[in-house]
Amino acid sequence: MSSSSSSSAASAHTITTKGGEVLYVHVPDSSDKEIEELYKYEEELSEALGGYKGGAASAPNLENQCKPTFQKILATVSPNHSKKAKELACQFIPKYAAHFPSLSTEILNKQLDLCDDEDRTLRIQAIKGLPKLCQLWNSQIHIITSVLVQLLRDADAGETQILKDCLNELMDLDAKTCFASALQQIATPSSGDEAILREKAIDYLSEIMKKKHINLQFEDEKVQEQFLKDAEKILSIFTSSSETFSNHEKEAENMRLFLSLISKLKMFKNDTVAWMKFLKKHCPVDVESNLNLKDDADKWKLRKFLSFLRAAKKGMTEQKENSPYFPFLMKHVFPNLKELQNSNAEDDKLRVATLRTIAEISHCTSEYYSRTFIPTIYDALKSEIPEKADASAMMNFTNIECYLFIFHRLAIKSPGSLNAVCGIKIITGQPSDTFGDFKHLRQEMIQKLTVLEQICSPYVGRLKSLVAQLKKEGKEKNAEEVRSKTQIFKCIENVITLAKALKKPRPEFIQFSNLMPSWIAMRKKLKKHKRKFSKEVDGKDKQGKKKKVKREHNSNEGNSKASSSNSNNQQQKRGNNFKRGKGQSGKRGKRY
Repeated sequence: MSSSSSSSAASAHTITTKGGEVLYVHVPDSSDKEIEELYKYEEELSEALGGYKGGAASAPNLENQCKPTFQKILATVSPNHSKKAKELACQFIPKYAAHFPSLSTEILNKQLDLCDDEDRTLRIQAIKGLPKLCQLWNSQIHIITSVLVQLLRDADAGETQILKDCLNELMDLDAKTCFASALQQIATPSSGDEAILREKAIDYLSEIMKKKHINLQFEDEKVQEQFLKDAEKILSIFTSSSETFSNHEKEAENMRLFLSLISKLKMFKNDTVAWMKFLKKHCPVDVESNLNLKDDADKWKLRKFLSFLRAAKKGMTEQKENSPYFPFLMKHVFPNLKELQNSNAEDDKLRVATLRTIAEISHCTSEYYSRTFIPTIYDALKSEIPEKADASAMMNFTNIECYLFIFHRLAIKSPGSLNAVCGIKIITGQPSDTFGDFKHLRQEMIQKLTVLEQICSPYVGRLKSLVAQLKKEGKEKNAEEVRSKTQIFKCIENVITLAKALKKPRPEFIQFSNLMPSWIAMRKKLKKHKRKFSKEVDGKDKQGKKKKVKREHNSNEGNSKASSSNSNNQQQKRGNNFKRGKGQSGKRGKRY
């Protein structure tokens, strides 16, 4: 193999075999020259910096010395330059941007042009450089967040993760501004591809809400009002249509997270009345109409409603009022729950979630609604218990625990109504105390509760031994089974305790504060475990040290802020243009 080249620098360089066969011919083109020039510009900037490694005190003033050189690097970002040249520009622009505050507008525009390039590798490299510009100029966080959110729409799995990583960096810099900007970007409902963007962006914001505390104490009331308007537009997406999201279960959870976040706004944080009024406007169901639980669309409405109630629970507790939500569940949902039992796993899960929600909010029921619905709950409880204690009897302990808790809580609110329902006579000082003799109902109740105890008691010892054995084995695969069996054990224990309290000569009615439902106890245990795991893993890097966000300090920070402030309107306009597809290439406009 031999190599030959002419004396002219512009001639072709040829590699051939010994027999003269041409293997490779390299013909220098204009791109080689511009690459050399770019390296020369970078070398000039590097030499001007000398040994400077950071800190404002000794930073050379590159703005005076090398501004034309840096502008030549910026000029490389255009359609008439090669991919290699733009790749180098993509590296050099964020590297030296801090030293040219007067060019902040042009720097950001060029970086955004690179994010709009047709080449995927170049796009990704440019996207990774955006957070660094925010570290230099915090005033750009709003615009850059807006761009990153728009890019989520057509991103593949790899690009999506990179975009999320960049957004996470911005969240670490200024979570409030970043979150508000992202919210504003997806607030206006529209058709077509925008629905995809909305779903991806809302999923991302929901992930952030689960992991990070977002401080929403806005000093400027106008900013807070704008945030609320944008948030309300997103809530209207959740409540108006069941076709908006591809994953309905995630949609229900996302709605709860957004409601929980909005509740932390200054206007709602200490004003429960205002918060409950706000919630009524965004209820995902019509509380005057039945839900057809055979219809999938209505099932998803119910799921969203249960998520909605989780966000409303604190307000209901403080106001001691659960209307119109509790009456809606008891009138229009509870009678139809049997349609979900044993149909399939997802439907049964929805049925159980509904019963548990009714139990959790029942303590806020008014006396009127307590008196109205106690007979319904008691009849449901009786139907679950067989006439005799039979070893082969099949009982749904989850249903029974819920019914008993609801019964106890309603009985506290309306003790005078119990005599005619189950023979429990409570002296309330009202004329109704002397009405009727319902001893036969009391005997029936005691008999039913005795049968319930007899069936439950053998399970307690067996489950206790089984859980102890599984824990002793200590196998990781046993963890889920231990949780499951522990909850069943706690459930049956609660059933026995609640039943015994009703059997006493002077019946006692138990509050959640005195006896925690099995599902709440398990929920708290899981949360505690997740928090512990999060502290051990998520807050540390590979060396076990806590991660810190590095901010780059501009030696001319004052000038930078002034420059950024002066160009704010221009940058906002660019952000909007980016959304409408006016990037430099024009060919990929539909991406944004």
